[in-house]
Amino acid sequence: MKPHKKCFPCKFSLKFFFIVQFLFFIFNSPLKAQIIASFSLTDDGVKVEFSYPVSLDGIRVPLNESLLWGQGKIGRSFIAMSKHDSEIGVWDGYSPYIHSKLFEDSCSEINIIPLLSDDGVASGTNKWIFEGEPAEKRKIEKAINFFAENILKRQNENKCFSCHEIIPLGILCTSANDFGYKIPLPILMEICKSIVSFQTEDGSFSFNSSWKYDKTAASLAGSAFLAWNCRWNEKLRGSLFKAARYLVSQQNSDGHLETEFSFPPLFWGSIFSTWLGWEVFSLAERYYFGFTMTELNEFQRPRILAEKFVFEKIPPLFEKLDETSLSIPETGLVSEASRVRIISLCLSKLNDLSFPHDLPIIALLSKKVIRLGGSLRKQDFSSFEFLENPDFFVENLWITLLQVIQKTQPQR
Repeated sequence: MKPHKKCFPCKFSLKFFFIVQFLFFIFNSPLKAQIIASFSLTDDGVKVEFSYPVSLDGIRVPLNESLLWGQGKIGRSFIAMSKHDSEIGVWDGYSPYIHSKLFEDSCSEINIIPLLSDDGVASGTNKWIFEGEPAEKRKIEKAINFFAENILKRQNENKCFSCHEIIPLGILCTSANDFGYKIPLPILMEICKSIVSFQTEDGSFSFNSSWKYDKTAASLAGSAFLAWNCRWNEKLRGSLFKAARYLVSQQNSDGHLETEFSFPPLFWGSIFSTWLGWEVFSLAERYYFGFTMTELNEFQRPRILAEKFVFEKIPPLFEKLDETSLSIPETGLVSEASRVRIISLCLSKLNDLSFPHDLPIIALLSKKVIRLGGSLRKQDFSSFEFLENPDFFVENLWITLLQVIQKTQPQR
């Protein structure tokens, strides 16, 4: 094995290589949304520039890459260099690739410098593999992990599961999961276990050490969070069914649910509380009965009553651009006329709101617009980060939800 000597293919071959590799990365890159913008020769090797910053976990370069090793050469080792890291990749003796574990949270370019090569021709693929994902995506995933860890910590310290925190966390995690983000499932399960530990025999939730709480509000928040997490953990369903049965016992004859105190906009009046109950009844019905028509379906009537109450109360308030009513997510099917009208009202209200003062409403309205197939005005929330400041913890939860929505949907 000899130290690598620079030997590059002819201009035609090099141009053909650029075209083939560019098309490959557009349609087959493991980064999916990420596209390699360009390759360029340097004095030492090859520079790869990404179209926007990526988080890298490694790089695999094919043995037969003539751009690096030259014609008639088989690669044996190289060094990959980014702004903050450099790693040597050495052939393992059997793979058609040379792998380098290059780690970088955010980079726009890397340099690949050939070190050793042998004479010969290697068979196999000539496709480069970049392991990782867009940097903004990983940044959001780390933020979600941060929120979940800190909420779990506060639950254990305060002996209270914090209604005003777990509701935005639940909405954020389900939305992030829907849009393809990784969510911290083990931590979410621990949060759910903590919530279940507060559950009493009648299915409600009691905080013996908390200085104040409302039984119905706590039960609505806790059962909603369990319901949202049942999609990836069926072990929670037993606790969800008990909680749903308790809420059925608290439901008024017209379908609404009342609470004694509020965390605007999360528990602001009977409409939002009833919507949470509707969510719980709907998901409990889905997981327990599968929306069957059996007479044993004990959650069907409560779900229908809650749905009827919300649908009867919301339309007049929509016309007045009532914030809480507008922000309630759409559940189930919506007619085309209603869809267009609701999107229009939401966008009109969004234009009247100010950031960050109206942050929760902005986040909920934005999610609703996207849920109904609308598009949002482009805004950049990336500079508003308060991860280390406990005074802005909940605000940053809502900001992260906005970032998830803004970065995964068409902008106008």
